[in-house]
Amino acid sequence: CSPAVLAEEASTSKDESGENKMFSVTALFICFREALEGCVIMSLLLNMLHKTGFEMYKKWVWIGAIAGIVAFVLLGAIFISVFYAIKSAVPDAFMYVFEGLL
Repeated sequence: CSPAVLAEEASTSKDESGENKMFSVTALFICFREALEGCVIMSLLLNMLHKTGFEMYKKWVWIGAIAGIVAFVLLGAIFISVFYAIKSAVPDAFMYVFEGLL
């Protein structure tokens, strides 16, 4: 990779205001907060199962957590695929609505 190619890629990933379109600090903080909430809920569930003597159900809590993460990633991939598939086929006004719904 030459520096010219890297500079061109960096310039195309910025919008009119010069902000990076590929990374959002706000989205990072929201994802971090949601991950912390998930950890708190998991720790409460696992602690409750431990204290009540239902150790055998801990694996189901972990299976549910892993299934939720897998479903989240798959659903996110579907939404991103749909977004980029219809991006060039629909007017900009509809894309603002679609982005707002997501």
